[in-house]
Amino acid sequence: MLELQLLALLLITNGLPILGNYILGPWNSPLDSGYRLIDGQYLLGPSKSWGGLLFSISLTPLAASIMGHGVLFGLYFALAAMAGDLISSFLKRRLKLPSSARCYGIDQIPESFLPLIVSCYYMKINSHQVVLIMLIFIIAAVLLSRLLYLLNIKNRPY
Repeated sequence: MLELQLLALLLITNGLPILGNYILGPWNSPLDSGYRLIDGQYLLGPSKSWGGLLFSISLTPLAASIMGHGVLFGLYFALAAMAGDLISSFLKRRLKLPSSARCYGIDQIPESFLPLIVSCYYMKINSHQVVLIMLIFIIAAVLLSRLLYLLNIKNRPY
């Protein structure tokens, strides 16, 4: 079923940065290099790292290819998801929320909506399917985040 494949790919794509940060640990560096804007807040925050970005962009195409959707689709899917994740971090910093702060909706919608829009161009999915996959992704992301916390992979249960 296509919806389940896209949900799985969303979870993989958005989970790979967590894995990258976990594996690389102190050898990982923030994407924004600690840069702060005029509001005094980080551009993105220290949790958005080169390692996480590279893990997602390099491994999602492999996962997409294994699912039969092709490497190029996987690359575009990952780029869209990571763009959405960076947009949410940027918005959260402008709202003066600390890095890794929980913000339901802002945390999940951009990182799921943008790659699903990419999917609309590559496969036959409609707006109802996009909304359904996004809603399931939001619930799954919250539950999986708690599991990763219990496994000591994440620092926070959200």
